[in-house]
Amino acid sequence: MQTLEEKMREIETEWFPEHVTSFEQLSDSTAVLNFRKPGTSVYAVRYILDRNYLIITGDIGEAVFCLTEKAKLKSLAEEYSIPYLFGKLRADRDAYDFNSEKAIQKLESIFKDYEFDTNEEVEEFKELKEELYASIREECNSESQWAAILNSDYYDKISEYDQDCFEWIYSVGKEYSWQALGWVVGLKLAYKQLNEEKVKAI
Repeated sequence: MQTLEEKMREIETEWFPEHVTSFEQLSDSTAVLNFRKPGTSVYAVRYILDRNYLIITGDIGEAVFCLTEKAKLKSLAEEYSIPYLFGKLRADRDAYDFNSEKAIQKLESIFKDYEFDTNEEVEEFKELKEELYASIREECNSESQWAAILNSDYYDKISEYDQDCFEWIYSVGKEYSWQALGWVVGLKLAYKQLNEEKVKAI
């Protein structure tokens, strides 16, 4: 399973090796940053900075981020962490994937700390885990499928052992999609190509 950093390096080398940046300042509060390989729209991406919004369009999907301050290229490309930036995302249709093996690893790391009163409970929970993991591997490719599996068969049973499981269980397996990481990597690379004097106002 690739790490976040490995995925971002792969995106940089495989998606954007010949991309070129163009920048247009439309007003004091609005600018457009285009990042694309000349002559093609493959992996092309456009970043629109409008007041406190970052709007992304192009070949790798669309997104709208509502920031708490004016959208500035330097902040977006160099200062914001990925979790912070995606905490400002208004809609996440393209931003997240479900990783079944990651979900199982997370569940296993939590389940190992559960305490049981009898050997019978231990065996019952072991069977429950095996069924759950099989369902994840065979049926689960998205967050919505994961929620459906939980709600139909497993949530009530797990909550008998962990009453607070609602706080974490629906997000296991959730990870940034390749598209979402492409938005971030593209923005960082595009910003590096720009002349600092050209974008100092935004």
